[in-house]
Amino acid sequence: MSRSNGESSLLWQEVLEALRERGLKQVLLIAGDGLTGLREVAKKVYLKADFQTCVLHKVRASLNKVRRKDREKVARDLKRIYQVNNKEEALLGLENLGRNWEKIYPELIESWRRDFSTLTTFLDYPEQIRSSIYTINILERANKEIKRRTKTIEVFSYVKAIEKILYLISTELNGKWSKRVHRGFIKAKPILEKMRRKDFPRHKILDTMT
Repeated sequence: MSRSNGESSLLWQEVLEALRERGLKQVLLIAGDGLTGLREVAKKVYLKADFQTCVLHKVRASLNKVRRKDREKVARDLKRIYQVNNKEEALLGLENLGRNWEKIYPELIESWRRDFSTLTTFLDYPEQIRSSIYTINILERANKEIKRRTKTIEVFSYVKAIEKILYLISTELNGKWSKRVHRGFIKAKPILEKMRRKDFPRHKILDTMT
């Protein structure tokens, strides 16, 4: 789930509700950027879903608030929060970040403390897939491709023309993604299945499908 100009969390609530109506009943994890209220509306639609705030969005936004001369050091300390093996190590990294930078960048430190739980959700998941779920960069790349392709047209004569272009680009991207084999998910499948059964016992699954 990626933010765009003028976007609101309520818009994403409508998208999620539409997906649920179309049959997507069970969701383990939702990943999104820092859009205000996004986690709350996601939980309204999928109460049991975990939420992951995109770490790379957070890092970029944080470093934009840091003086140039400090960026490399702050970036290195930030990695000690998300390039770790477990939440205990991540917490130690957060404490280290606070010790080193709280006096200089108090708002930045408070922001990471506030969002720590959703920034480290990916650490609850199998190691093989963490690099794919701690960021929404793949969606960002898709958005950039759509912007690149539509920018060359400049003027659309009617709304249906825009919809047709979006459909064709999305179909093309889906075709490329469908041919990819994510071996990490294959290895992690038994653990993910166990997590799914814990959150969605069989009788509840049947209930949601009726």
